[in-house]
Amino acid sequence: MTALMCGCVVLVVAMVAAINLSLPALSAGALAPSSTGLLWIVDSYVLVFGCLLIPAGALGDRYGRKGALLAGLGVFAAGGLLSPDAWSAGRAPP
Repeated sequence: MTALMCGCVVLVVAMVAAINLSLPALSAGALAPSSTGLLWIVDSYVLVFGCLLIPAGALGDRYGRKGALLAGLGVFAAGGLLSPDAWSAGRAPP
């Protein structure tokens, strides 16, 4: 179980690093966010992760840690798969 938890932490840290390293490509891409938009892209990822950490821990204590971990990884994977379909950096789709 310890190796699995370490692997999950490595995955999250790697994704934060990947977002930071992809900022030049994001700014030159089709979305073309402003500097404030780039800041929100990075900060919103970490903010959402931090805000969901305590509730996920409480759910893990109540219903089982394995289920909470798998649910969190599922939400993480869904967000990663849906992010390339973004309409813009700061607006909802028309």
